[in-house]
Amino acid sequence: MSIIHYADLRAGAGKSYASATIAIERHAAGKKTMIVVPTVKLGREIEATINTINPTTQVKAYYSEDYKVEQGQSVVHLVCEHLDKAGPYGEILVICRQCFTKLPYINRKSRWQVFIDEGIPVFEQQTIGLQESFALVTDCLSIPKTDARYGRIEVTDRTMLRRIAENSGKDRLWVELKELALLLLNDNYRHYVRSKQYSDLKHKLTNGGQLSLYSLMSFRWLDGFEKVTVTAAGLKDTLMYDYWERLGVKWREDACVVSKLLRRIHPINPSIKIYYGYEDRNSKYQRNKLHEMGNSELRTAATKVMNGEPFVWLENKDWLSQSVLNKVPEGDVLPPMSHGLNEYANYHNAVVLAAYNHTPDASMFLSHIGGFDECMQTRSLNLGIYQALMRTSVRNDDTINPKKWVVASRVDAELLAERLPGAVIESLNIIQPVKGTPGPARKHETDKDRKRAYEEQRKEWKAQSASFADKFAPDMITRVVFLNPSDELAYKSIGKYVGNFRASFFNNMYDTSPKSICMKQDKFITYLRNHHNNVYAYKHDLPCVSGAMFNPLATDGTQRSSESVEFVRGIWIDVENGDLTPEEFSRHFPMIQFVAYNTFSHTKDQPRFRLYLPTSRIMAPQESRAIYHQVRYNLNLDGYINGMKTDAKRCASANRPFDGIDCRPNPASLSMLPCQAKDNRHSFFLEYVNDRSPIDVDQWLKHRLQYEVDDAFYDFPLILKDGETDELTSEQQAKIDAAFSEWDRYGRLRGNGDTGLYSLYIALRRASVSINNLQLLLYRAVSTSSSPRDRKRQADRLIKKLR
Repeated sequence: MSIIHYADLRAGAGKSYASATIAIERHAAGKKTMIVVPTVKLGREIEATINTINPTTQVKAYYSEDYKVEQGQSVVHLVCEHLDKAGPYGEILVICRQCFTKLPYINRKSRWQVFIDEGIPVFEQQTIGLQESFALVTDCLSIPKTDARYGRIEVTDRTMLRRIAENSGKDRLWVELKELALLLLNDNYRHYVRSKQYSDLKHKLTNGGQLSLYSLMSFRWLDGFEKVTVTAAGLKDTLMYDYWERLGVKWREDACVVSKLLRRIHPINPSIKIYYGYEDRNSKYQRNKLHEMGNSELRTAATKVMNGEPFVWLENKDWLSQSVLNKVPEGDVLPPMSHGLNEYANYHNAVVLAAYNHTPDASMFLSHIGGFDECMQTRSLNLGIYQALMRTSVRNDDTINPKKWVVASRVDAELLAERLPGAVIESLNIIQPVKGTPGPARKHETDKDRKRAYEEQRKEWKAQSASFADKFAPDMITRVVFLNPSDELAYKSIGKYVGNFRASFFNNMYDTSPKSICMKQDKFITYLRNHHNNVYAYKHDLPCVSGAMFNPLATDGTQRSSESVEFVRGIWIDVENGDLTPEEFSRHFPMIQFVAYNTFSHTKDQPRFRLYLPTSRIMAPQESRAIYHQVRYNLNLDGYINGMKTDAKRCASANRPFDGIDCRPNPASLSMLPCQAKDNRHSFFLEYVNDRSPIDVDQWLKHRLQYEVDDAFYDFPLILKDGETDELTSEQQAKIDAAFSEWDRYGRLRGNGDTGLYSLYIALRRASVSINNLQLLLYRAVSTSSSPRDRKRQADRLIKKLR
């Protein structure tokens, strides 16, 4: 366990003063202190503070703007030299965090206590245009693990990357790769890429193009210091605090720092009035769109609120020169990063209209891999606005002058009011931009609720799949019927049978007596390939398979039903009348093995084919469904509409491609085995196996795409409002009975309730029941769940978003 100390406090609390005071005391005691700052400006302020407190204390600072380094050197190199030569005496070293995070090593690390002022950004996104130079980088990398969308990068040739970064020969192609190479060489980060984007560039499937590298910083490189203390305003709202805590950091409050603070919390201050423009979030896209329309109402309204009084203002860097605020003589622009600066404390008023947002791609990565939901991302980004506004006179708790602030959106105003008790928010009452499609309703009340529920569910799934052999009834294996009779002796032990099971074989689609296919994965693909040579006169003559292993002890015609599924191996997907081809599927999932083959009715004009996706292990039925939906949702994120082109209700969206997937996530569903097409000229059997791996079930479920909260993904029928009709048809009742059978078998078990109730909700929505019936049926399930209180809250949230 790693311990990092912290002081979570308000801006203007005097944390720089506290750090400086402790550093001076340590210097006098012969101890070493390193102060890491976000900007050179703040570093110089801390130097001045130390000089004011004790003019005899010497401070050594390294900033790139102060040094003309020789070729091949940098400030990082100079700091390393300084640390190598540092003797056994007290000293204070001030450096910027950009330098600190790039230090390859720190000599005699245990001598140093480190103060990190305002924390460290743990997320980096670097997007670079690459053309012929891309192979120089990819030849140095590998992606050993992937999930549905992202792959984690490992460096395999550090020597070559180091040569690219140093570029001693001043190669033109290497210049654009320097920063990327340096980031990849930094072991403090875990690096990820979009699997499809990376593969397309590597295999030259795009002309030029860009590569986005997403990096999350670990904390391990901070191990070994005498002590590390992070001092930051709103620290617990930062991505760093949340992410490192989940990685194993034990955060402890630094009592020494806290005792020296001038003021830790904001007093109630009714002198602050926060005006906002938009009810929805601010963004550069919205700003640019309004500008094209000649709409500058927000900035005009902000200027009126200032009413000729002095104020400071801040816009995004790309808008500074053209902002109308630039033409207001009373305005003074703030630097983009103003953390800790005191020189603007004579201003009472401020206008901060900068849009602090991650790109959509970055936001999805942070949600999917980082585990940060929209609420967490919003709170962390709002800290930039808070820091800018805290440069004003509000830093001084004694000022009673009225303070007028203007921000772009209501959510930012509300978060500021939460941080500053007593502040009042008020709308500017400007015309609102046209709203886009609202986002999905939250499935959980808080981010922690979501994480806890999913972790419990994932552990239960894994426990189920890991214990299948133990749960087999002693006589179950003796009742299994094998496709190959000789397998009865080869796989007579339960463990060996479970490990080698590939599919259940049926003589045709009407057969209800499964026969087990047991063999190694490569032999199973050979089996499928050989079966593709078979010719059939009629479609109904074709034998079928299912990835499910059915309980051989089941009776009364239930042996092929969902209730009889014990476990699942592999994912089978039917594709017809869509724009998706096996080649395109390969591009979207470049790291996973799969086989694609024609169906009996396939033609070039009416394409129909099947996909078989091997998995790394057997799965519980819920795991199989989750991965099936992740495949479809990943295609949806990449621009595909779910379903077939022939579906009349989709004609309005015909400008986008269709995936053509016949949605059948039930693992008990049958897929016909490979055969020659009716017109054998159109037959094909394609293997995408080399340099690929089966779906890593644990990896895919560890970072699960959030399709569950996206109703649009499921393409539900229109919901019937209360009073339209509560009477159920026989078809609806049959769907409801099947849904509750699934709930009784899996959903009500401990650890499955969250996903089980949502699966029941999906099934009931597909049954087109009214809201009133939907609520009654969900409450019926709640009453039989293992945690009724949690499920009742979940049911209420699901119903609320429909009314």
